[in-house]
Amino acid sequence: MFQPHPEAGVELAPGYRLRSQVLDVNINRFGLRGPEIDAVPPAGTKRIALLGGSAAFGYFVSDDATAASHLERGLRERGHAVEVLNAAVPSYDLRRVIIRYRERVQPLEPDVVELAQADHRAAVRGVGHRREHVTAGPDQVVGEQAEERP
Repeated sequence: MFQPHPEAGVELAPGYRLRSQVLDVNINRFGLRGPEIDAVPPAGTKRIALLGGSAAFGYFVSDDATAASHLERGLRERGHAVEVLNAAVPSYDLRRVIIRYRERVQPLEPDVVELAQADHRAAVRGVGHRREHVTAGPDQVVGEQAEERP
């Protein structure tokens, strides 16, 4: 499922497929989880990119049960023409997510970029989870963090 990456250590291997009695995992030609897509979204379709680590990737669930799949289905059911890209990679931190955005996601020209990143160490310490939102323009990535309390 992984291949070496010079800066991030590893990245998802394009074309990887896992089919078992429990899981169905597909990595498309762009190295994103899910079905094959075109480099340019269909006319009139908003493209949303979901970045993050294991939780956003959907570790231990099939493609149709990931957060990206649920978000896309929910928005389409409400009449929105959207395509949600699952650009998350297990174990990725914010530094690696920024590398991934610049190399794999930005060229696909998403209209919206959402970062879903859990700080599991904070949860173990009882602090809660941290959300990190990334607002991305063509040449910039800006991070913003907010603490969540149970």
